[in-house]
Amino acid sequence: MIQLLKKDNILIGKNHLLFILCTIFISLPCILLGVEAAGIYVFSSILVFFIVIIGSLLSDREQESTNFLLTLPISRKTLVLSKYTSSFLVALENWAVTSIILFLFTYFLPKQITLSGFNLLLGLVWTIGLLIFTLSILLPVYYAFGNKAMRWVILVPLILASFSSQFFNSDFFQELLIQVTKFSAYSLITIFLVVSLLIYGVSFIVSLLVIKKKDF
Repeated sequence: MIQLLKKDNILIGKNHLLFILCTIFISLPCILLGVEAAGIYVFSSILVFFIVIIGSLLSDREQESTNFLLTLPISRKTLVLSKYTSSFLVALENWAVTSIILFLFTYFLPKQITLSGFNLLLGLVWTIGLLIFTLSILLPVYYAFGNKAMRWVILVPLILASFSSQFFNSDFFQELLIQVTKFSAYSLITIFLVVSLLIYGVSFIVSLLVIKKKDF
């Protein structure tokens, strides 16, 4: 298990610097434009998803790492568990790196941005929740169909985003917003995180069933 995590870390290592540079590049104009810290965490999550996680999965598939690992005395459960664990660790690392970058900006640009404990907590929940929710859909498709299907899955949120303005202006969304505001911020954060983790667990089971039945 540890060796598999090290393998994933090596695969994504070359993308770490690119992610950090892109996060700095995105964060500075966001701060100057008055974007809240939570929004910057969302942007960094999108960056780490495309630069680090997708890059790792594509490299894995191109090098046929999964096929090779299955020739070794490694169970398929361990193989899938290591991928889900490494992806979760990437989400935590993304939060830590983004927090450090924001702390540096608060030192050099104190009038533009401030960080509180709630901002950090919200950033942690957004980072973990958004990434593992997306990965919950992506990883089973990756194990079942490979890179081609994975590319189509990536397009889905982009297509949905084009219709987001209509959804946000709908009566359904306005009613949903009224109901949501009845809960406290901490309650919403907890619910979002717990639901995301549960979905991630279900996704792991689905991926495990897929890879057990698949003949590589």
